[in-house]
Amino acid sequence: MLSAGGHLVTLPEVPYLDENMDPCVILSSKLFPGALKSRKEKEWFDLDMLLGTPRVSSYEYLNHYEPPEDATPLALGEGGEVVGYTRAVGSGRATILGTPLRFVRNVHPRPFSTFLSANGIERHCYAEDPRILVTQRSTESYSYVSVLNLYETPISTRLIVTDPKTKARIKVSEPTPVTVPARSGLILGVRLPLPKGLYRP
Repeated sequence: MLSAGGHLVTLPEVPYLDENMDPCVILSSKLFPGALKSRKEKEWFDLDMLLGTPRVSSYEYLNHYEPPEDATPLALGEGGEVVGYTRAVGSGRATILGTPLRFVRNVHPRPFSTFLSANGIERHCYAEDPRILVTQRSTESYSYVSVLNLYETPISTRLIVTDPKTKARIKVSEPTPVTVPARSGLILGVRLPLPKGLYRP
């Protein structure tokens, strides 16, 4: 999908294992071959060069990279080190930013949303309450949504799931708004075909 015009954004580093617990070999060797040089704690970094956003303080740490030659720096650390970069993959792009962006830091959602808007990236699966983490897993035969609440209190929110191509709204298996218990999660079906021969009373 990337080579056909998609855009992959990952942070704060390249995932080591995928959802099937297999090594992310393609991500580390093909998309993000830049070596991790060092890591600094709570350093300021600049996104001005690409996004026009002010200096932002990393919440926990900041990774410094040695990007590949065909990469374009996305963000710079205090000493001019590359802490994020983007590179072309066919007609698409792969981007990495070496720091976590946290909802608890008011300035963090702004550069993230600005970056998405500047690159024409639209969310098609998310919760209206930004504290709720939502991911979607799909294959040709099924699709489901994982909803996660890391906070100490229950959170009620509406889920927005749309078709990436048609932008049409898609219903999930539970009515919205959904209430996610404290420090808990839900798995909601989007497309779950029943096996043939299943008994129907």
